[in-house]
Amino acid sequence: MADVSVVMACRNAEETLAETLDSIVNQQWDRPWEVVFADNGSRDRSAAIFADYAARHPGVRMRRVDASSVEGKARALNLVVPQAAGRAIVLADSDDVMAPGWLAAMGKALDEADLVAAASEFQKLNPPWVLEYRLPVPETRTQIQEVYHFYYHRIPFVSGHCMGFTRKLFDELGGFDTDYAVGDDVDFSFRAQLKGYPIRSVPDAVVHYRFRDELESIGRQAHAYARDQVKLSRRLPAVTRPFKRRIKSFWKETKEMGRDGSKYLLSRGWRNDTERARMRWQWGWYSGLWAGMVAFRAPPP
Repeated sequence: MADVSVVMACRNAEETLAETLDSIVNQQWDRPWEVVFADNGSRDRSAAIFADYAARHPGVRMRRVDASSVEGKARALNLVVPQAAGRAIVLADSDDVMAPGWLAAMGKALDEADLVAAASEFQKLNPPWVLEYRLPVPETRTQIQEVYHFYYHRIPFVSGHCMGFTRKLFDELGGFDTDYAVGDDVDFSFRAQLKGYPIRSVPDAVVHYRFRDELESIGRQAHAYARDQVKLSRRLPAVTRPFKRRIKSFWKETKEMGRDGSKYLLSRGWRNDTERARMRWQWGWYSGLWAGMVAFRAPPP
């Protein structure tokens, strides 16, 4: 019986997986723990890389669970978490790096809280131009982010890459909502808090987070984030603002999008990596808001 299960849903992550696994297998903790690899239909060498690490680290309990029968991270987690041996679950993404002490800090925090958030650090894995497009305010690039907040509100949530929770909470919430493309972690956090489970920040558990650096991927992610936030505003009205304020904010964002787009074209921003990425993110986000409004008949939150 493990005290904590580190669960990783993975699909085609051969470029970064070894670095992630290095950071996990070298964690030190004096309680039983395991690594559960949810293989979500990888077609590259991800499964082979994990098998190699498991063979080379017999002192760490590591096992692969076939999650290729379901599509998406939320479905993979809902399939695999019930099979994990731990009383608590700590999630890990296959492209991040966990700092020393991460596992012990998360495990100890889960002794006292049902939902915990590791801290995110951004400089280690991201080149300067990526930090500039995702963190436009320079001061934020060197800060450790302990909890996240809803786009328009100061309501905290735990991002999936730094989330830990007890089996009790997972069972009570019925797992992750698989109707979301990427917003399942936000939804999980909100539903937990609405049921009276606060988020415990764990600043001693640090995750080095990797932003996306390919334009197509950046746009897809932004689109999915925005669309799912509209869905959240429809499904969880308790965390949204009054209707008129939401419409006013969206109109303001529309004007800003037009202004920024014109500035980008006139200044030939496409010659700059940061500006190309920033505009791809903004265009993806704005199109996602429209897609969400059409699909869910609700304004952005």
